[in-house]
Amino acid sequence: MILVTGATGKVGRHLVAGLLAEGAPVRALTRHPEIAGLPAAAEVVSADPARPDTIAAAVAGTTAVFVNATAAGSVLKDLMTEAARAGTQAEQAQAIGAAIGRQLRVTELPPEVFRTAATAYMPAAAVDDLLRYLAGYVGRTAEMSDDLPALTGRPATTFADWAVGHAASFR
Repeated sequence: MILVTGATGKVGRHLVAGLLAEGAPVRALTRHPEIAGLPAAAEVVSADPARPDTIAAAVAGTTAVFVNATAAGSVLKDLMTEAARAGTQAEQAQAIGAAIGRQLRVTELPPEVFRTAATAYMPAAAVDDLLRYLAGYVGRTAEMSDDLPALTGRPATTFADWAVGHAASFR
C-alpha cells in the first residue's frame, strides 16, 4: 500500500492515478474525502496534517509514503527544518525506520513520472531545468547553517532525535 499525502492536489492527483494505472494499491490522504473525486480504486481516507493522530492511522500498513511537504503542512515543520542534518533522504528514512522499529527505504520515482505530471502545470523547458537542478543534489547531504539556535531561540536537534520524538506520527 502506497500512502499519498496531498492526494487531491496538482501533483498528488496525478500520482494517485499513475500508481493505480501501474497496479499499485494506493491510500490517498485528504481532508475532505467526500469531495475528493479520486478514482474508485484508491482507498481515500480523511486525515488532517494539523492532527498528527489522523496521520498515524493512515500510515499503518503502508509500504511506501509520498510526502507532499506543502500538503503536509505543520506536521512536517520540524522535519523540514531539521531534515538536512540527517543527510540524504535515504539516511532520513533509516532514522525514521529506527525510531518506529521498521526498515524503510527511499525509492526514487523516474524523472518521466514527474515530467508527465508537472508539464500539465509548467512549461516543459522549466520542468527539464528543474529536473537537471535536482539531479545535481542526488546523494548529497544538504549544507546547514549554525544559525538555527539564534533564529529559533532553541538548540537544533538531530534528525534521529526528531524521528524518535515524532515516531507515533509514522506508525
